[in-house]
Amino acid sequence: MIVKPAGSASIRGSEGFKRAHEVAERVNGGGHPQAAGCKPDIYDDMLDYAHHWSTEGQACKRVILAAFEAVAEEAKDADGETVE
Repeated sequence: MIVKPAGSASIRGSEGFKRAHEVAERVNGGGHPQAAGCKPDIYDDMLDYAHHWSTEGQACKRVILAAFEAVAEEAKDADGETVE
């Protein structure tokens, strides 16, 4: 995952993780199984963007990480196996 200064993010999958689009869909985005993008709807005003810039996108990273974890948990439940 790459979080950009403007608040958007690029999510990339791998051979073991082909659900980038599912992660992005949870945080206002979309794409393909191994390449997706999003811009979480967590920025209300310039103070939110200032916080984003000063913390190197920590809030955005937390929201996307939670989406990764939810997708991985759903995949684990559906497939009965662990997702990397």
